[in-house]
Amino acid sequence: MPSSGESSKVGAVTPHLQALYDEIVALAAKAPFEERSRRLRADFVRRCGKVDSDDPTAERREMAAWEDALVGGGLASEIAESFEDTASRRVARALASAVRGVFLFELVHGRLVARDLWSRAELLVVEGDRIGRELVVPGFEHGAPLCQARLLASLDGCVVLPGVLFHPAEALPALLGTLTVARERRLDTDGVLDALLRMEQRWRTLSRVKVRYAYRPEFLPAK
Repeated sequence: MPSSGESSKVGAVTPHLQALYDEIVALAAKAPFEERSRRLRADFVRRCGKVDSDDPTAERREMAAWEDALVGGGLASEIAESFEDTASRRVARALASAVRGVFLFELVHGRLVARDLWSRAELLVVEGDRIGRELVVPGFEHGAPLCQARLLASLDGCVVLPGVLFHPAEALPALLGTLTVARERRLDTDGVLDALLRMEQRWRTLSRVKVRYAYRPEFLPAK
């Protein structure tokens, strides 16, 4: 199972969506979107914490920054209008509706389910999604990989977008307690999930910070 230090080993989303997603990223890296995509990715780093380029999570955080620019920043919806193919245009537009959360994955009666620890929703994942399959766990037990991700709904279930980031498995008790406080304060989803990534960055970059001290309610945003 992947941990924070080995998250780059996780597979891709369904092949069709991966190909379309890669095309959108390539277009976003060019004019007229290049400068805006750069600003949006820099804003993600500002909000969610910066790691050194040689950090094991650096590549995956860059992928998450791209995802945030495309989905949260609205670039995918704009780029969708340039697609002549109706199906590709529809999927690119749909990226804006992807659900952001912090998930555990497990098999329930043979079907893959993503449990969002923040919203407490349970989402059915499509059979062909490789990321979800690699994150299957038997339940909410110690050692299960915790990931932050966006899930995109389809007719057959949800697919996991590529910008997956991981929290240390041992953070689960502290993370659940922090989410409880966030719900009591009625904090918004993006603010809470950005704060969790800052907590992971704090734990990773400050060598003497134990995980239970990194994941604490006082590091949540003010309401």
